[in-house]
Amino acid sequence: MNTIASWLRRGWSQIALIALAVSVTYGITLDAPFYLDDYFTIVENLAIRHLTNLSAILSFTPDRAFGFLTFAVDYQLFGDSPAGYHLTNIIIHCLAGVSAWTFLRGLLRSPAAVRSDAGQELRWLPLVVALIFVVHPLQTQAVTYIIQRYASLAALLYIGSLSCYTWGRLRGSRVLYGGAVILACLAFFTKENAATLPLAVLLVELTFFRALTAKQAWLVLALTIVGAIGILLLVNIGPIDQATREATGITRVDYFATQAEVLWHYIRLFFVPLGLRIEYDVPLQSGLGNPFVLLALGAHAVVIGGAFLLWQRMPFVAFGILFFYLSQTVESSIFPIRDLAFEHRMYLPLLGITTACTAGAMRLASRWGIAVTGGVGVVIAVLLVLSILTVLRNEEWRHPLELLKADTRLSPKSERAWTSYAKELMRRGKFREALPALAAALNLGRTKEGLEVAPQTLLNGILALYYTGQPRKAALLESWLPENALSPVERSRLHEVKGLWLLQTGQVDEAKRNLELAAGLYPNAMADAGLAAIDLRQGNREAARAEARKALRKDPNNALARQVLEKSRAP
Repeated sequence: MNTIASWLRRGWSQIALIALAVSVTYGITLDAPFYLDDYFTIVENLAIRHLTNLSAILSFTPDRAFGFLTFAVDYQLFGDSPAGYHLTNIIIHCLAGVSAWTFLRGLLRSPAAVRSDAGQELRWLPLVVALIFVVHPLQTQAVTYIIQRYASLAALLYIGSLSCYTWGRLRGSRVLYGGAVILACLAFFTKENAATLPLAVLLVELTFFRALTAKQAWLVLALTIVGAIGILLLVNIGPIDQATREATGITRVDYFATQAEVLWHYIRLFFVPLGLRIEYDVPLQSGLGNPFVLLALGAHAVVIGGAFLLWQRMPFVAFGILFFYLSQTVESSIFPIRDLAFEHRMYLPLLGITTACTAGAMRLASRWGIAVTGGVGVVIAVLLVLSILTVLRNEEWRHPLELLKADTRLSPKSERAWTSYAKELMRRGKFREALPALAAALNLGRTKEGLEVAPQTLLNGILALYYTGQPRKAALLESWLPENALSPVERSRLHEVKGLWLLQTGQVDEAKRNLELAAGLYPNAMADAGLAAIDLRQGNREAARAEARKALRKDPNNALARQVLEKSRAP
Protein backbone atom coordinates (compact mmCIF):
# COMPACT_ATOMS: atom_id res chain seq x y z
CA MET A 1 0.00 0.00 0.00
CA ASN A 2 2.80 2.39 0.94
CA THR A 3 4.61 1.54 -2.30
CA ILE A 4 1.53 2.41 -4.37
CA ALA A 5 1.00 5.66 -2.43
CA SER A 6 4.65 6.56 -2.93
CA TRP A 7 4.39 5.88 -6.67
CA LEU A 8 1.17 7.93 -6.95
CA ARG A 9 2.79 10.95 -5.29
CA ARG A 10 5.07 11.36 -8.30
CA GLY A 11 3.85 13.84 -10.87
CA TRP A 12 4.60 11.71 -13.93
CA SER A 13 2.86 8.74 -12.33
CA GLN A 14 -0.31 10.78 -11.94
CA ILE A 15 -0.11 12.01 -15.54
CA ALA A 16 0.35 8.41 -16.69
CA LEU A 17 -2.73 7.40 -14.69
CA ILE A 18 -4.80 10.14 -16.35
CA ALA A 19 -3.60 9.03 -19.79
CA LEU A 20 -4.40 5.41 -18.96
CA ALA A 21 -7.92 6.35 -17.85
CA VAL A 22 -8.51 8.18 -21.15
CA SER A 23 -7.14 5.27 -23.18
CA VAL A 24 -9.35 2.72 -21.43
CA THR A 25 -12.55 4.74 -21.73
CA TYR A 26 -12.06 6.19 -25.23
CA GLY A 27 -9.87 3.67 -27.04
CA ILE A 28 -12.91 1.89 -28.46
CA THR A 29 -14.10 5.05 -30.27
CA LEU A 30 -11.41 4.98 -32.97
CA ASP A 31 -13.74 3.08 -35.31
CA ALA A 32 -16.79 5.24 -34.58
CA PRO A 33 -18.07 6.82 -37.82
CA PHE A 34 -18.74 10.42 -38.75
CA TYR A 35 -22.02 11.86 -37.45
CA LEU A 36 -24.45 14.57 -38.54
CA ASP A 37 -22.55 17.92 -38.70
CA ASP A 38 -19.27 16.04 -39.23
CA TYR A 39 -20.27 15.58 -42.88
CA PHE A 40 -20.94 19.27 -43.53
CA THR A 41 -17.86 20.54 -41.67
CA ILE A 42 -15.34 17.85 -42.59
CA VAL A 43 -16.29 15.27 -45.22
CA GLU A 44 -18.11 17.58 -47.66
CA ASN A 45 -16.23 20.80 -46.89
CA LEU A 46 -13.96 22.09 -49.67
CA ALA A 47 -12.42 24.71 -47.37
CA ILE A 48 -10.32 22.14 -45.49
CA ARG A 49 -8.98 20.31 -48.53
CA HIS A 50 -5.81 22.39 -48.96
CA LEU A 51 -3.79 24.00 -46.18
CA THR A 52 -2.34 26.43 -48.74
CA ASN A 53 -5.79 28.00 -49.02
CA LEU A 54 -5.47 29.50 -45.55
CA SER A 55 -7.90 32.34 -46.24
CA ALA A 56 -10.72 29.86 -46.97
CA ILE A 57 -9.94 27.94 -43.78
CA LEU A 58 -9.90 31.03 -41.58
CA SER A 59 -13.02 32.54 -43.16
CA PHE A 60 -15.20 29.41 -42.98
CA THR A 61 -15.99 30.09 -39.30
CA PRO A 62 -14.01 33.22 -38.33
CA ASP A 63 -15.07 33.03 -34.68
CA ARG A 64 -13.75 29.47 -34.48
CA ALA A 65 -10.85 29.78 -36.90
CA PHE A 66 -8.24 27.99 -34.76
CA GLY A 67 -10.55 25.09 -34.00
CA PHE A 68 -11.43 24.71 -37.67
CA LEU A 69 -7.76 24.88 -38.62
CA THR A 70 -7.18 21.69 -36.61
CA PHE A 71 -9.77 19.91 -38.78
CA ALA A 72 -7.94 21.11 -41.89
CA VAL A 73 -4.67 19.71 -40.54
CA ASP A 74 -6.38 16.41 -39.74
CA TYR A 75 -7.79 16.26 -43.26
CA GLN A 76 -4.27 16.48 -44.71
CA LEU A 77 -3.20 13.61 -42.44
CA PHE A 78 -6.26 11.35 -42.44
CA GLY A 79 -8.52 12.38 -45.33
CA ASP A 80 -12.02 10.93 -44.93
CA SER A 81 -10.99 8.33 -42.33
CA PRO A 82 -12.66 9.17 -38.99
CA ALA A 83 -10.11 7.22 -36.91
CA GLY A 84 -7.49 9.97 -37.15
CA TYR A 85 -9.95 12.66 -36.09
CA HIS A 86 -10.97 10.54 -33.12
CA LEU A 87 -7.31 10.10 -32.16
CA THR A 88 -6.83 13.88 -32.18
CA ASN A 89 -9.94 14.34 -30.03
CA ILE A 90 -8.73 11.74 -27.55
CA ILE A 91 -5.33 13.44 -27.27
CA ILE A 92 -7.03 16.82 -26.71
CA HIS A 93 -9.20 15.26 -24.00
CA CYS A 94 -6.18 13.74 -22.28
CA LEU A 95 -4.30 17.06 -22.39
CA ALA A 96 -7.36 18.85 -20.98
CA GLY A 97 -7.34 16.44 -18.04
CA VAL A 98 -3.62 17.01 -17.48
CA SER A 99 -4.17 20.80 -17.69
CA ALA A 100 -6.87 20.56 -15.02
CA TRP A 101 -4.47 18.55 -12.85
CA THR A 102 -1.68 21.11 -13.33
CA PHE A 103 -4.02 24.03 -12.65
CA LEU A 104 -5.29 22.59 -9.36
CA ARG A 105 -1.77 21.71 -8.23
CA GLY A 106 -0.91 25.38 -8.64
CA LEU A 107 -3.98 26.50 -6.70
CA LEU A 108 -2.97 24.23 -3.79
CA ARG A 109 0.19 26.32 -3.45
CA SER A 110 -1.69 29.62 -3.37
CA PRO A 111 -1.84 31.78 -0.21
CA ALA A 112 -5.55 31.11 0.35
CA ALA A 113 -5.04 27.34 0.15
CA VAL A 114 -2.08 27.45 2.55
CA ARG A 115 -3.96 29.62 5.08
CA SER A 116 -6.97 27.26 5.06
CA ASP A 117 -4.78 24.15 5.44
CA ALA A 118 -6.19 22.92 2.14
CA GLY A 119 -2.73 21.95 0.96
CA GLN A 120 -2.69 18.96 3.33
CA GLU A 121 -6.35 17.98 3.37
CA LEU A 122 -6.72 18.28 -0.40
CA ARG A 123 -3.34 16.98 -1.56
CA TRP A 124 -5.03 14.35 -3.74
CA LEU A 125 -7.60 16.80 -5.13
CA PRO A 126 -5.84 17.48 -8.49
CA LEU A 127 -5.55 13.79 -9.33
CA VAL A 128 -9.10 12.84 -8.29
CA VAL A 129 -10.69 15.82 -10.08
CA ALA A 130 -8.65 15.19 -13.24
CA LEU A 131 -9.64 11.51 -13.28
CA ILE A 132 -13.34 12.29 -12.80
CA PHE A 133 -13.05 14.98 -15.48
CA VAL A 134 -11.68 12.56 -18.08
CA VAL A 135 -13.85 9.50 -17.31
CA HIS A 136 -17.23 11.15 -16.69
CA PRO A 137 -19.77 10.03 -19.33
CA LEU A 138 -21.07 13.60 -19.76
CA GLN A 139 -17.82 14.32 -21.62
CA THR A 140 -18.42 11.74 -24.35
CA GLN A 141 -20.30 14.07 -26.69
CA ALA A 142 -17.46 16.62 -26.71
CA VAL A 143 -14.89 13.88 -27.39
CA THR A 144 -16.53 11.15 -29.46
CA TYR A 145 -18.71 13.40 -31.64
CA ILE A 146 -15.85 14.69 -33.79
CA ILE A 147 -17.21 18.15 -34.61
CA GLN A 148 -17.63 18.96 -30.90
CA ARG A 149 -13.87 19.21 -30.71
CA TYR A 150 -14.58 22.93 -30.53
CA ALA A 151 -15.80 22.41 -26.94
CA SER A 152 -12.94 20.19 -25.76
CA LEU A 153 -10.19 22.15 -27.52
CA ALA A 154 -11.49 25.47 -26.19
CA ALA A 155 -11.59 23.97 -22.70
CA LEU A 156 -8.01 22.70 -23.04
CA LEU A 157 -6.80 26.17 -24.04
CA TYR A 158 -8.95 27.86 -21.38
CA ILE A 159 -7.73 25.64 -18.53
CA GLY A 160 -4.19 25.75 -19.88
CA SER A 161 -4.29 29.55 -19.82
CA LEU A 162 -5.55 29.54 -16.20
CA SER A 163 -2.79 27.09 -15.28
CA CYS A 164 -0.10 29.27 -16.83
CA TYR A 165 -1.48 32.33 -15.04
CA THR A 166 -1.60 30.51 -11.70
CA TRP A 167 1.95 29.20 -11.93
CA GLY A 168 3.14 32.52 -13.32
CA ARG A 169 1.58 34.20 -10.29
CA LEU A 170 3.34 31.77 -7.95
CA ARG A 171 6.73 32.10 -9.62
CA GLY A 172 6.56 35.64 -10.99
CA SER A 173 7.34 34.26 -14.45
CA ARG A 174 6.77 36.51 -17.47
CA VAL A 175 7.16 33.49 -19.75
CA LEU A 176 4.20 31.78 -18.07
CA TYR A 177 2.16 34.98 -18.25
CA GLY A 178 2.96 35.12 -21.95
CA GLY A 179 1.87 31.50 -22.31
CA ALA A 180 -1.42 32.37 -20.59
CA VAL A 181 -2.04 35.19 -23.09
CA ILE A 182 -1.21 33.03 -26.14
CA LEU A 183 -3.46 30.18 -25.00
CA ALA A 184 -6.24 32.66 -24.22
CA CYS A 185 -6.05 34.15 -27.72
CA LEU A 186 -6.27 30.68 -29.28
CA ALA A 187 -9.23 29.84 -27.02
CA PHE A 188 -11.05 33.01 -28.13
CA PHE A 189 -10.84 31.75 -31.74
CA THR A 190 -11.97 28.23 -30.90
CA LYS A 191 -15.34 28.64 -29.16
CA GLU A 192 -17.40 31.56 -27.98
CA ASN A 193 -17.58 30.46 -24.33
CA ALA A 194 -13.88 31.38 -23.98
CA ALA A 195 -15.07 34.98 -23.66
CA THR A 196 -15.43 34.36 -19.91
CA LEU A 197 -11.72 33.59 -19.50
CA PRO A 198 -10.69 37.09 -18.25
CA LEU A 199 -13.37 36.81 -15.56
CA ALA A 200 -12.08 33.34 -14.65
CA VAL A 201 -8.60 34.82 -14.17
CA LEU A 202 -10.14 37.47 -11.91
CA LEU A 203 -11.96 34.72 -10.00
CA VAL A 204 -8.67 32.86 -9.44
CA GLU A 205 -7.00 36.08 -8.30
CA LEU A 206 -9.75 37.07 -5.87
CA THR A 207 -10.25 33.57 -4.47
CA PHE A 208 -6.71 32.31 -4.06
CA PHE A 209 -4.30 35.25 -4.10
CA ARG A 210 -6.23 38.07 -2.40
CA ALA A 211 -8.12 36.59 0.50
CA LEU A 212 -11.33 38.57 0.94
CA THR A 213 -13.20 39.27 4.13
CA ALA A 214 -16.85 38.29 4.22
CA LYS A 215 -17.78 41.96 3.77
CA GLN A 216 -15.57 42.25 0.68
CA ALA A 217 -17.00 39.01 -0.76
CA TRP A 218 -20.53 40.36 -0.50
CA LEU A 219 -19.32 43.60 -2.10
CA VAL A 220 -18.03 41.60 -5.07
CA LEU A 221 -21.43 39.89 -5.31
CA ALA A 222 -23.19 43.26 -5.28
CA LEU A 223 -20.88 44.60 -7.99
CA THR A 224 -21.56 41.46 -10.02
CA ILE A 225 -25.30 42.08 -9.81
CA VAL A 226 -24.83 45.72 -10.85
CA GLY A 227 -22.63 44.58 -13.76
CA ALA A 228 -25.26 42.07 -14.83
CA ILE A 229 -27.93 44.78 -14.85
CA GLY A 230 -25.61 46.94 -16.96
CA ILE A 231 -25.19 44.13 -19.48
CA LEU A 232 -28.97 43.67 -19.64
CA LEU A 233 -29.34 47.34 -20.52
CA LEU A 234 -26.56 47.25 -23.12
CA VAL A 235 -27.85 44.19 -25.00
CA ASN A 236 -31.03 46.08 -25.87
CA ILE A 237 -29.03 48.39 -28.12
CA GLY A 238 -29.56 47.29 -31.75
CA PRO A 239 -26.03 46.36 -32.96
CA ILE A 240 -25.11 44.81 -29.61
CA ASP A 241 -28.36 42.87 -29.58
CA GLN A 242 -27.60 41.35 -33.01
CA ALA A 243 -24.03 40.49 -32.05
CA THR A 244 -25.00 38.74 -28.81
CA ARG A 245 -27.67 36.34 -30.05
CA GLU A 246 -27.80 33.38 -32.44
CA ALA A 247 -31.58 32.89 -32.38
CA THR A 248 -33.65 35.90 -33.46
CA GLY A 249 -37.01 34.38 -32.52
CA ILE A 250 -36.24 33.84 -28.81
CA THR A 251 -36.41 36.66 -26.29
CA ARG A 252 -33.63 37.00 -23.74
CA VAL A 253 -36.05 36.63 -20.85
CA ASP A 254 -37.52 33.40 -22.28
CA TYR A 255 -34.06 31.98 -22.91
CA PHE A 256 -32.89 32.92 -19.41
CA ALA A 257 -35.96 31.30 -17.86
CA THR A 258 -35.40 28.13 -19.89
CA GLN A 259 -31.72 27.92 -18.97
CA ALA A 260 -32.56 28.21 -15.26
CA GLU A 261 -34.10 24.73 -15.55
CA VAL A 262 -31.57 23.44 -18.08
CA LEU A 263 -28.71 24.12 -15.65
CA TRP A 264 -30.37 21.93 -13.03
CA HIS A 265 -30.77 19.26 -15.69
CA TYR A 266 -27.00 19.45 -16.35
CA ILE A 267 -26.33 19.19 -12.61
CA ARG A 268 -28.58 16.14 -12.39
CA LEU A 269 -26.66 14.53 -15.25
CA PHE A 270 -23.42 15.14 -13.37
CA PHE A 271 -24.64 13.18 -10.35
CA VAL A 272 -26.78 10.65 -12.27
CA PRO A 273 -25.42 10.41 -15.84
CA LEU A 274 -28.21 8.27 -17.25
CA GLY A 275 -30.37 8.95 -20.30
CA LEU A 276 -27.61 10.74 -22.24
CA ARG A 277 -28.56 11.76 -25.78
CA ILE A 278 -27.61 14.05 -28.65
CA GLU A 279 -30.91 15.96 -28.85
CA TYR A 280 -32.96 17.19 -25.88
CA ASP A 281 -36.56 18.28 -26.50
CA VAL A 282 -36.44 21.06 -23.92
CA PRO A 283 -39.56 23.28 -24.00
CA LEU A 284 -38.94 27.01 -24.32
CA GLN A 285 -40.28 28.83 -21.27
CA SER A 286 -42.43 31.93 -21.61
CA GLY A 287 -41.21 34.55 -19.16
CA LEU A 288 -40.40 34.17 -15.48
CA GLY A 289 -43.93 33.49 -14.25
CA ASN A 290 -43.65 29.70 -14.15
CA PRO A 291 -43.33 28.54 -10.48
CA PHE A 292 -40.77 25.91 -11.46
CA VAL A 293 -38.62 28.58 -13.14
CA LEU A 294 -38.79 30.76 -10.02
CA LEU A 295 -37.91 27.74 -7.87
CA ALA A 296 -34.95 26.92 -10.13
CA LEU A 297 -33.70 30.53 -10.01
CA GLY A 298 -34.08 30.63 -6.22
CA ALA A 299 -32.09 27.42 -5.86
CA HIS A 300 -29.30 28.81 -8.06
CA ALA A 301 -29.22 31.97 -5.91
CA VAL A 302 -28.88 29.86 -2.75
CA VAL A 303 -25.97 27.87 -4.23
CA ILE A 304 -24.15 31.00 -5.42
CA GLY A 305 -24.76 32.71 -2.07
CA GLY A 306 -23.35 29.63 -0.33
CA ALA A 307 -20.19 29.95 -2.43
CA PHE A 308 -19.62 33.46 -1.10
CA LEU A 309 -20.18 32.27 2.46
CA LEU A 310 -17.54 29.54 1.96
CA TRP A 311 -15.10 31.90 0.22
CA GLN A 312 -12.58 32.01 3.08
CA ARG A 313 -13.03 28.66 4.81
CA MET A 314 -13.39 26.48 1.70
CA PRO A 315 -11.89 28.38 -1.27
CA PHE A 316 -11.90 25.36 -3.58
CA VAL A 317 -15.60 24.71 -3.00
CA ALA A 318 -16.41 28.39 -3.54
CA PHE A 319 -14.24 28.57 -6.65
CA GLY A 320 -15.72 25.39 -8.13
CA ILE A 321 -19.30 26.62 -7.73
CA LEU A 322 -18.60 30.07 -9.16
CA PHE A 323 -16.49 28.64 -12.00
CA PHE A 324 -19.36 26.33 -12.94
CA TYR A 325 -21.78 29.23 -13.30
CA LEU A 326 -19.23 31.55 -14.91
CA SER A 327 -18.26 29.05 -17.59
CA GLN A 328 -21.96 28.54 -18.45
CA THR A 329 -22.59 32.27 -18.87
CA VAL A 330 -22.24 32.45 -22.66
CA GLU A 331 -24.47 29.46 -23.44
CA SER A 332 -26.91 29.40 -20.51
CA SER A 333 -27.85 32.95 -19.59
CA ILE A 334 -29.24 35.83 -21.70
CA PHE A 335 -27.62 35.15 -25.07
CA PRO A 336 -30.26 33.23 -27.07
CA ILE A 337 -29.07 30.13 -28.95
CA ARG A 338 -31.35 27.99 -31.13
CA ASP A 339 -30.34 24.77 -29.39
CA LEU A 340 -31.53 25.00 -25.80
CA ALA A 341 -29.46 22.13 -24.33
CA PHE A 342 -26.43 20.10 -25.37
CA GLU A 343 -24.22 17.81 -23.29
CA HIS A 344 -21.00 19.17 -24.76
CA ARG A 345 -21.75 22.51 -23.09
CA MET A 346 -20.88 20.82 -19.80
CA TYR A 347 -17.33 19.95 -20.86
CA LEU A 348 -15.61 23.01 -19.34
CA PRO A 349 -18.10 23.63 -16.48
CA LEU A 350 -17.64 20.04 -15.36
CA LEU A 351 -14.24 21.09 -13.98
CA GLY A 352 -15.99 23.51 -11.64
CA ILE A 353 -18.67 21.20 -10.31
CA THR A 354 -16.17 18.34 -9.92
CA THR A 355 -13.75 20.56 -8.00
CA ALA A 356 -16.48 21.86 -5.67
CA CYS A 357 -17.92 18.40 -4.91
CA THR A 358 -14.56 16.66 -4.52
CA ALA A 359 -13.07 19.39 -2.34
CA GLY A 360 -16.20 19.49 -0.17
CA ALA A 361 -16.21 15.71 0.25
CA MET A 362 -12.49 15.65 1.13
CA ARG A 363 -12.81 18.43 3.71
CA LEU A 364 -15.80 16.71 5.33
CA ALA A 365 -13.99 13.35 5.37
CA SER A 366 -11.03 15.03 7.08
CA ARG A 367 -13.24 16.76 9.66
CA TRP A 368 -15.19 13.59 10.43
CA GLY A 369 -12.06 11.46 10.75
CA ILE A 370 -12.96 9.02 7.98
CA ALA A 371 -10.12 6.57 7.41
CA VAL A 372 -7.93 7.06 4.35
CA THR A 373 -8.66 3.53 3.15
CA GLY A 374 -12.39 4.26 3.25
CA GLY A 375 -11.93 7.44 1.21
CA VAL A 376 -9.75 5.63 -1.33
CA GLY A 377 -12.36 2.90 -1.65
CA VAL A 378 -15.11 5.45 -2.37
CA VAL A 379 -12.97 7.23 -4.97
CA ILE A 380 -12.11 3.97 -6.74
CA ALA A 381 -15.78 2.92 -6.73
CA VAL A 382 -16.91 6.25 -8.19
CA LEU A 383 -14.23 6.19 -10.89
CA LEU A 384 -15.04 2.59 -11.75
CA VAL A 385 -18.78 3.29 -12.13
CA LEU A 386 -18.17 6.42 -14.23
CA SER A 387 -15.64 4.59 -16.41
CA ILE A 388 -18.05 1.73 -17.08
CA LEU A 389 -20.84 4.17 -17.99
CA THR A 390 -18.48 6.03 -20.32
CA VAL A 391 -17.34 2.84 -22.06
CA LEU A 392 -20.98 1.79 -22.51
CA ARG A 393 -21.89 5.23 -23.90
CA ASN A 394 -18.93 5.16 -26.28
CA GLU A 395 -19.99 1.70 -27.43
CA GLU A 396 -23.34 3.27 -28.37
CA TRP A 397 -21.51 5.95 -30.37
CA ARG A 398 -19.98 3.19 -32.51
CA HIS A 399 -23.44 2.28 -33.86
CA PRO A 400 -25.04 5.42 -35.31
CA LEU A 401 -28.35 3.92 -36.42
CA GLU A 402 -29.09 2.47 -32.99
CA LEU A 403 -27.86 5.61 -31.20
CA LEU A 404 -29.99 7.96 -33.29
CA LYS A 405 -33.02 5.70 -33.03
CA ALA A 406 -32.62 5.73 -29.23
CA ASP A 407 -32.60 9.54 -29.40
CA THR A 408 -36.09 9.49 -30.94
CA ARG A 409 -37.30 7.41 -27.98
CA LEU A 410 -35.61 9.63 -25.40
CA SER A 411 -36.62 12.91 -27.11
CA PRO A 412 -39.79 12.07 -29.07
CA LYS A 413 -40.71 15.75 -29.45
CA SER A 414 -37.41 16.75 -31.04
CA GLU A 415 -37.79 17.43 -34.75
CA ARG A 416 -34.04 17.18 -35.26
CA ALA A 417 -33.81 13.82 -33.49
CA TRP A 418 -36.24 12.33 -36.03
CA THR A 419 -34.49 14.05 -38.94
CA SER A 420 -31.06 12.81 -37.83
CA TYR A 421 -32.37 9.25 -37.57
CA ALA A 422 -33.94 9.52 -41.03
CA LYS A 423 -30.68 10.84 -42.53
CA GLU A 424 -28.77 7.88 -41.15
CA LEU A 425 -31.31 5.49 -42.67
CA MET A 426 -30.95 7.27 -46.01
CA ARG A 427 -27.16 7.01 -45.89
CA ARG A 428 -27.69 3.25 -45.76
CA GLY A 429 -30.09 3.32 -48.71
CA LYS A 430 -33.16 2.67 -46.52
CA PHE A 431 -35.31 5.41 -48.04
CA ARG A 432 -38.71 3.87 -47.42
CA GLU A 433 -37.81 3.18 -43.79
CA ALA A 434 -36.80 6.85 -43.46
CA LEU A 435 -40.22 8.18 -44.54
CA PRO A 436 -42.05 7.57 -41.20
CA ALA A 437 -39.23 9.30 -39.29
CA LEU A 438 -39.36 12.26 -41.68
CA ALA A 439 -43.14 12.40 -41.35
CA ALA A 440 -42.73 12.60 -37.57
CA ALA A 441 -40.23 15.44 -37.97
CA LEU A 442 -42.55 17.30 -40.36
CA ASN A 443 -45.49 16.94 -37.97
CA LEU A 444 -43.42 18.33 -35.10
CA GLY A 445 -42.74 21.41 -37.24
CA ARG A 446 -46.40 22.10 -37.83
CA THR A 447 -47.92 24.83 -35.69
CA LYS A 448 -51.26 26.61 -35.56
CA GLU A 449 -49.70 29.42 -37.59
CA GLY A 450 -48.53 27.14 -40.37
CA LEU A 451 -45.37 25.24 -41.22
CA GLU A 452 -42.14 26.00 -39.35
CA VAL A 453 -40.04 23.01 -40.31
CA ALA A 454 -36.24 23.19 -40.40
CA PRO A 455 -34.89 23.43 -43.98
CA GLN A 456 -32.80 20.28 -43.43
CA THR A 457 -35.95 18.33 -42.52
CA LEU A 458 -37.64 19.52 -45.71
CA LEU A 459 -34.55 18.70 -47.78
CA ASN A 460 -34.31 15.15 -46.50
CA GLY A 461 -38.04 14.66 -47.01
CA ILE A 462 -37.66 15.81 -50.64
CA LEU A 463 -34.73 13.47 -51.26
CA ALA A 464 -36.51 10.48 -49.71
CA LEU A 465 -39.63 11.13 -51.81
CA TYR A 466 -37.61 11.28 -55.03
CA TYR A 467 -35.77 8.09 -54.12
CA THR A 468 -39.07 6.32 -53.44
CA GLY A 469 -40.69 7.48 -56.69
CA GLN A 470 -42.98 10.20 -55.34
CA PRO A 471 -41.95 13.30 -57.35
CA ARG A 472 -45.24 15.20 -56.88
CA LYS A 473 -44.98 15.10 -53.10
CA ALA A 474 -41.31 16.01 -53.38
CA ALA A 475 -42.18 19.04 -55.50
CA LEU A 476 -44.75 20.14 -52.91
CA LEU A 477 -42.17 20.02 -50.12
CA GLU A 478 -39.70 21.83 -52.34
CA SER A 479 -42.19 24.68 -52.73
CA TRP A 480 -42.07 25.15 -48.94
CA LEU A 481 -38.28 25.56 -48.86
CA PRO A 482 -37.32 29.19 -48.12
CA GLU A 483 -34.94 30.79 -50.62
CA ASN A 484 -31.26 30.53 -49.74
CA ALA A 485 -32.10 28.24 -46.80
CA LEU A 486 -29.67 25.54 -47.95
CA SER A 487 -25.89 25.49 -48.15
CA PRO A 488 -24.20 24.95 -51.55
CA VAL A 489 -23.55 21.31 -50.64
CA GLU A 490 -27.22 20.77 -49.74
CA ARG A 491 -28.45 22.49 -52.92
CA SER A 492 -26.03 20.37 -54.95
CA ARG A 493 -27.46 17.24 -53.38
CA LEU A 494 -31.01 18.36 -54.13
CA HIS A 495 -30.28 19.05 -57.81
CA GLU A 496 -28.33 15.80 -58.11
CA VAL A 497 -31.17 13.61 -56.81
CA LYS A 498 -33.76 15.54 -58.80
CA GLY A 499 -31.62 15.30 -61.94
CA LEU A 500 -31.13 11.54 -61.61
CA TRP A 501 -34.90 11.07 -61.15
CA LEU A 502 -35.62 13.13 -64.28
CA LEU A 503 -33.04 11.09 -66.19
CA GLN A 504 -34.75 7.85 -65.16
CA THR A 505 -38.11 9.17 -66.41
CA GLY A 506 -36.65 10.27 -69.77
CA GLN A 507 -36.71 14.03 -69.17
CA VAL A 508 -33.16 14.41 -70.42
CA ASP A 509 -32.93 18.18 -70.96
CA GLU A 510 -34.32 19.02 -67.52
CA ALA A 511 -32.14 16.28 -65.98
CA LYS A 512 -29.03 17.75 -67.60
CA ARG A 513 -29.86 21.23 -66.30
CA ASN A 514 -30.21 19.98 -62.72
CA LEU A 515 -27.09 17.83 -62.86
CA GLU A 516 -25.02 20.71 -64.24
CA LEU A 517 -26.31 22.91 -61.40
CA ALA A 518 -25.34 20.18 -58.92
CA ALA A 519 -21.83 19.83 -60.37
CA GLY A 520 -21.36 23.61 -60.35
CA LEU A 521 -22.36 24.03 -56.72
CA TYR A 522 -20.10 21.28 -55.34
CA PRO A 523 -17.69 18.66 -56.76
CA ASN A 524 -20.36 16.00 -57.01
CA ALA A 525 -19.36 12.55 -58.29
CA MET A 526 -22.97 11.40 -58.81
CA ALA A 527 -23.79 14.54 -60.81
CA ASP A 528 -20.76 13.91 -63.03
CA ALA A 529 -21.81 10.28 -63.45
CA GLY A 530 -25.34 11.37 -64.39
CA LEU A 531 -23.98 13.80 -66.99
CA ALA A 532 -21.80 10.99 -68.33
CA ALA A 533 -24.91 8.81 -68.69
CA ILE A 534 -26.67 11.61 -70.61
CA ASP A 535 -23.69 12.02 -72.95
CA LEU A 536 -23.67 8.27 -73.60
CA ARG A 537 -27.42 8.26 -74.28
CA GLN A 538 -26.93 11.08 -76.79
CA GLY A 539 -24.07 9.22 -78.52
CA ASN A 540 -21.22 11.44 -77.24
CA ARG A 541 -18.89 8.61 -76.21
CA GLU A 542 -15.77 10.74 -75.74
CA ALA A 543 -17.62 13.21 -73.54
CA ALA A 544 -19.19 10.33 -71.64
CA ARG A 545 -15.78 8.80 -70.94
CA ALA A 546 -14.39 12.15 -69.78
CA GLU A 547 -17.31 12.76 -67.40
CA ALA A 548 -17.12 9.19 -66.09
CA ARG A 549 -13.40 9.51 -65.37
CA LYS A 550 -14.04 12.81 -63.59
CA ALA A 551 -16.63 11.11 -61.40
CA LEU A 552 -14.29 8.20 -60.64
CA ARG A 553 -11.50 10.57 -59.58
CA LYS A 554 -13.88 11.92 -56.94
CA ASP A 555 -15.38 8.54 -56.04
CA PRO A 556 -13.50 5.47 -57.33
CA ASN A 557 -16.41 3.23 -56.28
CA ASN A 558 -19.12 5.08 -58.21
CA ALA A 559 -21.11 2.29 -59.87
CA LEU A 560 -22.89 4.48 -62.45
CA ALA A 561 -19.62 6.02 -63.65
CA ARG A 562 -18.04 2.56 -64.02
CA GLN A 563 -21.06 1.33 -65.95
CA VAL A 564 -20.93 4.32 -68.32
CA LEU A 565 -17.19 3.87 -68.85
CA GLU A 566 -17.64 0.19 -69.80
CA LYS A 567 -20.54 0.88 -72.18
CA SER A 568 -18.70 3.78 -73.84
CA ARG A 569 -15.84 1.42 -74.73
CA ALA A 570 -18.12 -1.31 -76.11
CA PRO A 571 -18.12 -1.66 -79.90
